[in-house]
Amino acid sequence: MAMAVKQESLLKGILDVVARTRDGVFAVDEAHRIVLWNAAAEEILGYSSGDVLGRPCYEVTKGRDRNGNLLCYPGCPIAFMARREEFIRSYDMIARCSSGEDRWINVSTIVLPRDSGLNCFIVHLFRDISEERALRRLVEQFSISGIVPAGGRSPLASLTAREKEVLLLVAQGARTREIAAKLYLSPLTVRNHIHRILQKLGARCRTEAVALAVRYGLKVP
Repeated sequence: MAMAVKQESLLKGILDVVARTRDGVFAVDEAHRIVLWNAAAEEILGYSSGDVLGRPCYEVTKGRDRNGNLLCYPGCPIAFMARREEFIRSYDMIARCSSGEDRWINVSTIVLPRDSGLNCFIVHLFRDISEERALRRLVEQFSISGIVPAGGRSPLASLTAREKEVLLLVAQGARTREIAAKLYLSPLTVRNHIHRILQKLGARCRTEAVALAVRYGLKVP
């Protein structure tokens, strides 16, 4: 009995920490009803906890794949795999925001033990990857077209080694704070690097800078 209480307390503590992350987090019970919805989830999808608690998750997210096929519905594969205690890989899907806008999110799943004593069965962590997907689509389009401007010096040659590092991370969909953490820089320094990159490439925004860089031969993993 003491062990079960200790396990429940530990799981509650873990759940509390997870809910405080910068990622969106929501938890569902065995009937797919949402029992936890954190502030980051509200920021990403626009729904407040009051809007979603007690509602089926598939009713809220309306998750679909890139072809428009439903991923979220009663008895979805994720719930089926969770009940079988199978490993669930992270996946991308299109979710519907409260505004009606579609947004790409990447979802990771934590399955809690059946005897946890908690009122939730599955915990989903997700992050907004809409910008990353848009950049990836641009890269794919330019890679397929093979367009390379004829003649002249590539503007990539004017970038410093650090600016090229920043540009590559931007092309991979990283945001300012993520770039700062990866390169051990301050967000202000990253923004200054990006400002100089835009100036040197003659671009008006990050997406245009990436498109131009790909045309001039930038290789994005």
